[in-house]
Amino acid sequence: APTTSTPTFHPTEVPTDLPTTSTPTVNPTEMPTFAPTFEPTNEPFWYPNFNTESPDCIFGSDYPIIFLRYAVAMNMPGFLEHTRYECCTAEGNSCPEGTYSEDELPETKEKHWFPDLFSDETHCYYGDTYESWMEREPATYFFDTIEACCEAHGCDPDADATTTLPTPSADGVIGYADEDFETGMDSLPWIHGGTTTHKADWRVTSSKSLYGHHSLKSGNLANKWGKSSDLSLKVYAEEGMHVEFNYLSLVSDPFDSFTFSVDGINVLESTFPSQDWEQFIMVIPPGEHTLKWSVK
Repeated sequence: APTTSTPTFHPTEVPTDLPTTSTPTVNPTEMPTFAPTFEPTNEPFWYPNFNTESPDCIFGSDYPIIFLRYAVAMNMPGFLEHTRYECCTAEGNSCPEGTYSEDELPETKEKHWFPDLFSDETHCYYGDTYESWMEREPATYFFDTIEACCEAHGCDPDADATTTLPTPSADGVIGYADEDFETGMDSLPWIHGGTTTHKADWRVTSSKSLYGHHSLKSGNLANKWGKSSDLSLKVYAEEGMHVEFNYLSLVSDPFDSFTFSVDGINVLESTFPSQDWEQFIMVIPPGEHTLKWSVK
């Protein structure tokens, strides 16, 4: 069958020798730099200065990089702290007398109007003694005025406000606790030690926290092989109760581990560093029990 038309012997247009767009540049528009445009900086902390005849704590970001490992990976106090007081009073550090004070510690928490959950009748109270879990829902529990608080929670202005938690019994057993360590450890009858391996007490620190400004930190076990840092609390639950806490584990098997036990039985064990804060919750049957947190 014949084709529909005779094919052409040449392209319809002569191709160009050069690109139709602008001529490409021979060199890059800018020469690359041989060094960073700025020096990386560390977050500033109070840290011990061992390079002088008179040891002291100084503030800045020029601390040795190894201090980050001591403070973060090895959970050792005194190397990177938020206040001069915490640095100077850490084990192994020293500062001239009269150059640091507990007044340097940050204000515990912001003050708000909040519902008092422990009064006989609903009442709104102003201060910073609210429950730590209220910080998770500030729109529900924190208010700028007593009127706004009462409107949201049915406030009875004649009720007596109190934020006093149940006190321990004569033998140091408690029935309720909600601790955020913003005012230290004195509100509960904590027991340090109680084991043959205990060598370092737990302490309140501001270096890390999930809510507020403080948390509880295990004792320094550096160069204390086979030893432990133990903390326990006796509780009584007439109808059963639940235990809830958040923890950041910076341990590493086989060198150390973190455990939580109830009546001598381990119910939580961590042998590897946590990526972030983790939550632990369990139900405890009625009766008296001993809760213990240990790092060994």
